[in-house]
Amino acid sequence: MTYLKDCARSSYRAYIRSTAAPPWLVPELTFELLGRKQKAAAYCAYVEQGIDNEIATYYSKARLGPILGTDNFVNRSLKNCHGLDKVITKELNPGIA
Repeated sequence: MTYLKDCARSSYRAYIRSTAAPPWLVPELTFELLGRKQKAAAYCAYVEQGIDNEIATYYSKARLGPILGTDNFVNRSLKNCHGLDKVITKELNPGIA
């Protein structure tokens, strides 16, 4: 992953511990999901795997959905978020009814 290691605008360098993470980036959450002791090495290995067919198919679509996952997961997530857009809009723009 030479390109990512050299790219100043990528968070990759913070994940592999070659630079400090900015305040908004919390690598520990990702490291916990990887579940390995060699955190930077685990992240590096994960990134070097590339993308699988599901991800490639998702990004090849002309219009991307807001949620990536199985149909069941997407449907459950959308049900849980029903009306959330109105709540967010109201919080960001208190003058909107």
